[in-house]
Amino acid sequence: MKALVIEDQKDCASFLIKGLASSGFIVDWETNGERALWKARSTQYDILLSDLHLPEQSGLEILTKLRQNKNPVPFIMVTVEKELDSKLQAFKQGVDDYIVKPFSLSELVARVRAVLKRNFNLKSEIIKSGDLSLDTSNFRAYKKGKEIELRRKEYDLLCFFMRNPGRTLSRLLILEKVWDMNADPFTNTVDVHIKNLRKKIQDPKGRVIKTIYGRGYELNQ
Repeated sequence: MKALVIEDQKDCASFLIKGLASSGFIVDWETNGERALWKARSTQYDILLSDLHLPEQSGLEILTKLRQNKNPVPFIMVTVEKELDSKLQAFKQGVDDYIVKPFSLSELVARVRAVLKRNFNLKSEIIKSGDLSLDTSNFRAYKKGKEIELRRKEYDLLCFFMRNPGRTLSRLLILEKVWDMNADPFTNTVDVHIKNLRKKIQDPKGRVIKTIYGRGYELNQ
């Protein structure tokens, strides 16, 4: 599943990203309200978490414009504003939940899950590519219908490839989306995980996850 965090404070954004990533989300981060609105309109996210006060456009403005365009993406407001008027205004515009800072990671995860359950009734999204399939609601991977035992990052990596079939993904992009936007670009983590993933999906020669020399990797459709 994919989430967008809209937060201009780096520490708070890192906290939110950590909580979402621990639950299996692939997370994008935006600090600017106007750019965030563009991303929310052009990318299919499973959930948005936004601060109220942002550069260019506020979280409430983003929410209002999405709802005016009939965009039903689940939206959680995350803010220090605890006044009742702010909460009522956000709910009037269609927010799904309103979390007041500070809060714990466990509370964040629980409330994200509750919003998703309420909006999607935990309907399973199945992603397929060749003889591989992913059940994204249960974080399970299958090959020819048989479950593959994957570690969390191996699953996240395969999910990222299967959401981007036929697209060449650079090591840096994979690090930013599957690990962390501040990950060391010189680490060999991506290569090691892809090697292990290939073994588990029975692709030792790299015919499914192809190496595009000098550019990155690509999932063969």
